[in-house]
Amino acid sequence: MQREPLLHLVTRLGHAFTARGMGAHARMLRVYFLALRHGLADSRNAVRVSLTEEAVLEWLRTLRVPPFDAAEEGGYRVQPRGEGCGTCAARGETPTVITDAVFPGGARMRCRSCASVWLEEDAPAQKHEGRHGVP
Repeated sequence: MQREPLLHLVTRLGHAFTARGMGAHARMLRVYFLALRHGLADSRNAVRVSLTEEAVLEWLRTLRVPPFDAAEEGGYRVQPRGEGCGTCAARGETPTVITDAVFPGGARMRCRSCASVWLEEDAPAQKHEGRHGVP
């Protein structure tokens, strides 16, 4: 990927990390951004904070940051918590599923049996309504 489009995506991922309260991730991403902007990192050279182009793209898919906000756009499918691997279930197989990453609001899951990856999001918090339907 060319540097300018990647810098744009890294910026979007930084906003997504910050919005979800993922401060440590955002700080690491700032270092990667600076190294990338100054030509010190590329697809072959990782920055010491262990972020690579592929790691940035993986987090963009995981947090569903545009343009990776839909499975059709290269993002991951989202399914209910604990549903398991849909690919293996469709074949009548019993998969081995692991939690690949956890983030505020959900998790990225991976099937060791077929290598499928998907997102499971936490249920939205229920609003408690007071008298006359007012929260």
